[in-house]
Amino acid sequence: SFPYPALEAYRFVAQMLDATVPITQILDYQNLTGYKFIKVTPDGNQEIWILWSADGNPTSVILPELPHQIYDKLGQPQSASQTLEITADVRYIVWDR
Repeated sequence: SFPYPALEAYRFVAQMLDATVPITQILDYQNLTGYKFIKVTPDGNQEIWILWSADGNPTSVILPELPHQIYDKLGQPQSASQTLEITADVRYIVWDR
């Protein structure tokens, strides 16, 4: 494990958002801040959402469909689920398109 979590988080977001195009702010969920990006790769497109709690309180959300991958703020894979509890810690949600 990397000894500096903030640097590890920064490296992961830089990798995750490399070559992405910002699409829109996500306004579908009360008390959450979120942004949607598209990444075009040789293997196909990915839609990436970044979500976190705006007020720090956990908020349960139902995603429009089951994501392909979910990562925590440090880039650790999480169980893919259509229902998530979003906290102040950033979640990266990825769909293959």
